[in-house]
Formats: sequence, structure tokens, C-alpha cells
Amino acid sequence: MKTKLILLLTFIAIGTGCATAPRDPIALTNGYYDEPARVAIYQKSFPETARMTMPGASCLLCLAAAAVANDAVSGHTKTLSTDELSIAVKGLQGTLEERGMDVEWVNIEEPMQRLPKFKSPKESGYPKKDYRALREVVDADHLMVIEFGHIGVERTYSNYVPTSSPQGAVTGTLYMVDLNTNEYYLFDPIHIRVPVEGDWKEPPSFPGVTMAYFEALERAKLEISNALVEEAPVEVAGEGT
Repeated sequence: MKTKLILLLTFIAIGTGCATAPRDPIALTNGYYDEPARVAIYQKSFPETARMTMPGASCLLCLAAAAVANDAVSGHTKTLSTDELSIAVKGLQGTLEERGMDVEWVNIEEPMQRLPKFKSPKESGYPKKDYRALREVVDADHLMVIEFGHIGVERTYSNYVPTSSPQGAVTGTLYMVDLNTNEYYLFDPIHIRVPVEGDWKEPPSFPGVTMAYFEALERAKLEISNALVEEAPVEVAGEGT
């Protein structure tokens, strides 16, 4: 029990640390690919398996009760692979190269943590951090960043009481910054949740939960692919979309 509670609290802490303030989507505008550029892609650590979260179970006893109540489905979730989404992310390089961009993957975890604040008028088209500090580090014109807050299954709670059935969930952000001006070329918040159709309480394989999870992956893959299309309709996918 103690181990499960510690793990659950760790997951919640990680998710909170990665969270950013809500921001309107910014679609890639026409003309982006007119001039070849060097693009660096940075992806934060990517989980090999899915996990289950229970947001809303906020107190320690609530978390413990939710962990016990969802032990079976949580264990099943850990057996689900994230490979399909990982492949889609890696495919971003080919998409950019096909359009004439010079692309390289980079590991800039430490420099990203040291970015200064962006001292400029607070406009929606600019990040709060100054990414221009990374231009010489990555030797590129543009930086694309993709990070996932959660890949797996989510069941919402109000303290002790579940307020939803388990649902497939993928959340994260895909964005691209001009390292000369610090302006966003692209900002795509990913918020996908797919409810289970029918009864989800079918251990040990939980087929309904599994289907909802992989449907969430498919929708995330499509959104990531569409994000690099000029004037793509970047949507904030909500529950059931």
C-alpha cells in the first residue's frame, strides 16, 4: 500500500511540474517551408509503457483509496505499449526533411532548465522563456519541442468519489520556436480523452479500456501529423473528441 501511494504521488508531482499555463493553439502558417532552415527537435523522456492517473483524488487517504480501487486496471495499463506514438513522433523528422528542412535531434535537457525569462511585451505569440539562448547550443534556426504530460488511462475523482470511468488519455504539447526572434511558429496543446464504450469492468484484459487507450493514441498520432501541415486546423481535443 505504501509503495503504491508513493508511486502515485510521484506521478502526480511529475505531471504538475510539466504543466504550463493554458495557451491558444498557433497553427503553422502558409509559407513556413518556402525557405529551407535548420530545425532541431528535442523530445523529453518518453515512457515505454502507459500508466494510469486519478486526478481529483487530492488528499493522501483519497489517493490511497483510489489506488486500491483501481489496482487491477492500473496494473493492466502498465502492460500497454506506447510504441505507436513513439514512432509517430520520430516521423516528424521525415515530414520536415521531405519539405526541405535540415533536421537534427538534440538533447538539451540541462540548457532548457536554465532558460531566462523572455523580457518582451507579453504577446500570445511568444513563450515566457527566451529560447534564443539555445541558438548556438543547437546550431539551428528553429527548435521543435514535444513533451507528453500523460500517456495512458485516466479516471477522474472528487476526493474519494470517482466522477468518471477510466478513459484513454494523451496530453502534451508540440511547439516550434524561431531561435532568432523567440516567436512561436507552432503551438499545439494536445488534450485527448476517449471514454470507454460500454462496460469497462472486464478484468483481467479490460478490452474496453484497451480500445479507448489505443484510440487515444491514434488521435494523438493524427494531431501530431496534422500539426506540421501549413494552416492545419490545430484543435484542442477535449473529452470524447
